[in-house]
Amino acid sequence: MGRTRGSRVRLIAFAALAVGVLLTAGVGGGWWWTNWKARTAAHGLADRATEAWTSPIGKGPETAVIPKGVAGPVVAVVKIPKLGRDWRMPVESGTGTEILRQGLGLYKGSPEPGRRGNVGLAGHRTTWGAPFKHIDELTRGDEISVWTARGRFDYAVVDEGVTDPSDISVVEQKTARGRAWLTLTTCHPEFSARERLYVHAQLIRSTPARS
Repeated sequence: MGRTRGSRVRLIAFAALAVGVLLTAGVGGGWWWTNWKARTAAHGLADRATEAWTSPIGKGPETAVIPKGVAGPVVAVVKIPKLGRDWRMPVESGTGTEILRQGLGLYKGSPEPGRRGNVGLAGHRTTWGAPFKHIDELTRGDEISVWTARGRFDYAVVDEGVTDPSDISVVEQKTARGRAWLTLTTCHPEFSARERLYVHAQLIRSTPARS
């Protein structure tokens, strides 16, 4: 009798373990699939925008047919070599939920990339493609390229840090102090919105689009 009861206990324990493994695999698989799908869509949007700006139909870049995202046309494409040779993300105006699900969002009040002021960009760190998952690895001097219809603008990282989510000073215009500034922001730590991670970069090079 005792042996039978022990067998039942082991069987129940094994079944519970198996269910736990399957549930974990299901959740993890779903998360991986969502990220892969979002990243693939973002790459496609970024590639179409870059192609439109570099191979415009007409007399100049301003005549290019720019692909549209969920809230309007793509306004920029960001490339960060240190995060991978193929790393690139489209940027739309605004930081709404749908925008951040397919790329990066441009904070309201930001100037156009390449101009004086603080160009603020927001992106997810763990979900929806997790574009900013590894921006904590960026260090002083690392380059960030931003492509627009006006050309290519290269920035170099100058500093990074962590602040409170309610602290908007990191993306305010006064932070740039008259310089051409770029700020990346995302949640911190991973899988939490308890803090905000930011990276500041300064414009070091501008390459106008060919007309």
